[in-house]
Parts: sequence; structure tokens; C-alpha cells
Amino acid sequence: MKKTKNNKGNIINGIIIAITVIILLCYMFFVDGIDNIIAVFQNAKLLWLVAGALCMVLYWAIEAAIVHCATKCFPQKLPYRQVFQTTMIGQFFNCVTPSATGGQPMQIYHMNKIGFGAGYATSSLLVRFIVYQLGLTVYSIVVLCFQYKEFASQIKGFKYLIIFGFILNTAVAIGLLLIGFTKNFAKKAMHGICRLLAKLHLLKNLEKKLEIVDREVDSFHDGFRIIRKNITRLCIMFIMTILQLSFFFFVPVTIAFSFGVPSIPIFTMMAAASCVQMASSFIPLPGAAGGAELSFFMLFGMFFPAAKLSSAVLVWRLFTFYFPILCGMFFSRNLFGKRKEILASTSQSIQD
Repeated sequence: MKKTKNNKGNIINGIIIAITVIILLCYMFFVDGIDNIIAVFQNAKLLWLVAGALCMVLYWAIEAAIVHCATKCFPQKLPYRQVFQTTMIGQFFNCVTPSATGGQPMQIYHMNKIGFGAGYATSSLLVRFIVYQLGLTVYSIVVLCFQYKEFASQIKGFKYLIIFGFILNTAVAIGLLLIGFTKNFAKKAMHGICRLLAKLHLLKNLEKKLEIVDREVDSFHDGFRIIRKNITRLCIMFIMTILQLSFFFFVPVTIAFSFGVPSIPIFTMMAAASCVQMASSFIPLPGAAGGAELSFFMLFGMFFPAAKLSSAVLVWRLFTFYFPILCGMFFSRNLFGKRKEILASTSQSIQD
């Protein structure tokens, strides 16, 4: 029986990797073009491209450190190396699923597979997501205070792009905070959404779905109650998020240096990168395909010469889309296999 389960897991792993490779190859051939990719690397300064890749690695390392910080609130302890693997699995599935919806479920699956309670995993990741959304919102507010007039004067439609992204990100952060602080209100709101979807015939088995909603809200609320007691830990996570985002937003700066763009305004370029992230966060396509490139074109047309802008978009996508998929695929290769508990404690209950 164990061999059969393990074989099924290996088959699923193989199918996922094969599909991902096919998607990547199709994307590279038909969207970006292999010739274009080769030409870009021939004409760019390699040292700055390495710096861009290093920024992404640091972004992942800090992400893992933030999740690791959240998990320390619970009785079970998870080694950093396992949290880093969880992070890379999340990066992989975020890139290959619409609106990055597949990352967290796969991370919870992996953490539970190695013996970390599903309730603890859900709470840790959702609290981390709240901190990320707050960090991105605060980062964007600061950016807009300093750069809004300049961007709005040079970019047609910037106001609508940013307002949409800002409202959406802020709404998500507020919604998650309401779940954490007001359990009954969150349940009523989720019940209302479920009933509306059921009336529209978009949701089946309403009563069963409501039970699942109640269970998940209870689990998250209880876990959040534990974490929110440690204000110092939450502040550390927030500061680490700001640092993490700064590394991510510095990637376009390294691309500009690699292309020899003159007079690079570092802060302004990082501000533009934060606007791109905010505007494209919830585009319902894998990797925010199309929307991310369009946002980059709109904002970074201010910095890159027209002849180099398309190449800049391509390299940026290589760093923020292809690179996470390739690295995440390596860490996800044995995701669906036999359960391997590495923790001594396997208690699943959430305690005060």
C-alpha cells in the first residue's frame, strides 16, 4: 500500500513538473522568443544581472525568515530549512496558478506533511499574508506621498491604475484583520458571500461549505489570537517585510545598471516597482501575465530608452517569473509523496 501511494505521489510530481516545463517552453518560444532572451544576455552587464538574481534569493530568504518567525509562536517548532522549502513551494505555485491562489494551500499541505499542524500552518501563513499586505500598503503610501505628482504627470491613466491597486490591496488587508479580530462578523460576512454564490448557482452543497468556512475561520482566529499577543514579533515581521520588498523593488534598478542606463534615479525606480506590484497583484492569470508587463511598460518607460524597454521587461520577467518557477520546481519535486514527519511534537490543538 505504501509503495502504491508513493508511486502515485511520484506520478503527480512528474506530471506537475512536465506541465510546468511545457508552459515555460511555450512561453519562452511564443511570447518572449529564445532569440530575444539570448540577445539580451549578450548585450547586458553580467555582474548586475547576478546582483538582480541575488536580490530575488534574498527576497525568498527573508520570506522564509518571516514565516519562521510566525511559526515560533506555536508549540511545534519547524527548522528554517524546512520553512525555506515551504517558501519555494509557495513561490512555484503562486507563479503557475491564477492570482497566486495555489501557493498557500500547497504550503499548508507541505507543512502538514512534515508534521506541523494544519491549524498552526494556516495561522502562520495567513498572519504572514496580513503583514505582507500591510507592508505593501504602507510602502505604497510612502511612495505615493513622494512620487504621485511626478508619476501622474508623466503616465497617462496612472491615477486609475494606482487607485485600483491601492484599494484592492488595502481591502484585502482590512478583510483579513477583521477575520483576526472579529470572528463573528467574519463568519457572517463569509456566510453571506457563500449564500450569494449559491443563489447564483456558483456554489454547491451550501451547508457543507458553511461548515468548512466556520472551521477555517475558527482555526485562523485562534491562531491569530496567539500571534497577536506578541506585538514585538509582529513588528519584527513588518520591518523584515519592508526590507524584503526593498530587495524585490531593487531588481529593476539592477537591470537598468546592466543595460547602462544613464542617470539612474534609484529611489524613483524602486517607487515605480512598488506601483507595478500593487497594480498587478490580483490580476487573475498565472504570474499576472499581461498585466505585469503592461504596468512595467507604463511606469518604466520613464527610465529606459525606448530601444531597451522591451528587453528590460523581458529580463524583469525572467527574474520575477521564470526564476521562481525553476527554483521552486526543484523544491517541489517530491511534494506529493509519502508523509514524512520531522517534528517530535505532533499535537494539532491550538493552545493559549
